[in-house]
Amino acid sequence: LPSIVLGGRVLWAVGNNLAGDESMSGEYARTWTFARALMYNYLATELVKNVVSRPRPDGADNKSFFSGHTSSAFATSSYLYREIDDMRDRSISDATSRDALKVLSFSVLYGWAGYVGYSRMQDNKHYLGDVLLGAAVGTLVGNLVFGQYFGEDNEQLPAIGLGMIEDQPTLSLSFTF
Repeated sequence: LPSIVLGGRVLWAVGNNLAGDESMSGEYARTWTFARALMYNYLATELVKNVVSRPRPDGADNKSFFSGHTSSAFATSSYLYREIDDMRDRSISDATSRDALKVLSFSVLYGWAGYVGYSRMQDNKHYLGDVLLGAAVGTLVGNLVFGQYFGEDNEQLPAIGLGMIEDQPTLSLSFTF
C-alpha cells in the first residue's frame, strides 16, 4: 500500500502540473518528502535485518527482525497522519469537524498499520518483538521526516553518509544537538 500511495501522489502532482496548476511546488515537496520517509525506513529496516539475521518463525529465511511490512505501514501512517493534521489545522475552522477528522484519520491509518503487524504474526512470518519494533521504527521515521521538512520546530534528522575507508564500505551518521 505505501507504494500505491506514493505512485498515486506522483501521478496527482504530475497531472495537476500538466494541467497548468502553478501552485504544485508544495505538492511536489510533500510527495518527494513522503518518498524520502519510505526510503529512510527501508534503509533502516534492511540494515537491521542484515546485521541481526534472526530466523523467521516459519524458518523461511533469516530476515525476521524487524518487520519491514509493519515498519513501512507505520511510516506511511505516521507521515500521512501528520500531513492530514497539518491540512486540517489550516483549512477547517469548526472545532468539532477538526476533532472528528483527527479521530477518524488516526483510527483508519493506525488501525490499518496495526492490522498489517497483526497479519505478519498470523502468517507466522514474525514474532511479537519484530512487529513492535517495526511499528516503533516506522512511526519514528515517518514523524521525524515530516517534522524535519514541515514541522513547526523543523526537527533535524541525522545526516547519513556513505563512503569507503580502506576499501571497505562505510555508513556514517551525524547528529545535531
